[in-house]
Amino acid sequence: MDPSSVMPPLFHSTPARKPGRPLGAKARVVQDARSLGIHHFAIVRSSLLGLDLREAFNRYLAWSETTTDLRFIHNRRDALLKQIIEAGRHLDATLPETSKISSLLDLLRSDATVKPAIVLPSLEDWVESEGMDSDAWSEADLLVEYKAHFGLDNADALDSASGLERSCWRAGEVKPV
Repeated sequence: MDPSSVMPPLFHSTPARKPGRPLGAKARVVQDARSLGIHHFAIVRSSLLGLDLREAFNRYLAWSETTTDLRFIHNRRDALLKQIIEAGRHLDATLPETSKISSLLDLLRSDATVKPAIVLPSLEDWVESEGMDSDAWSEADLLVEYKAHFGLDNADALDSASGLERSCWRAGEVKPV
């Protein structure tokens, strides 16, 4: 008698499966599972406006991503832009002729270089251009002067601007957005 016929197998094998999708499967193969949120549009808009991409990433996407490498940020922005263009292309196909957005999508597809909104000089270059003696000033003092000169981290101005906006809104001159 054959010993394999008497003892049951220790490991059960699964039955052979036919290649391909199961019948009736409606899996999404092409579409990316991640949907676009307002934060995705915000970082793409920031990059199109020429703002600093790392700061935009820290503001809009750092909470949802695992890395902050600048190469990843550029790749993520490019992928988001492609996803936005693709979603726009699908939307454009459903719109009537009077409401087509093809020309806007063509603008997004263009490879035109984006000029930064403003390029600030380095601290050392600014100190030289102002004729300041770097030995007479501490780096902290130079940094404070640099920020004051270019209006960076100016909390007083931001507070006064928000107060001005509230007072103008009460007077009926400015409507809140």
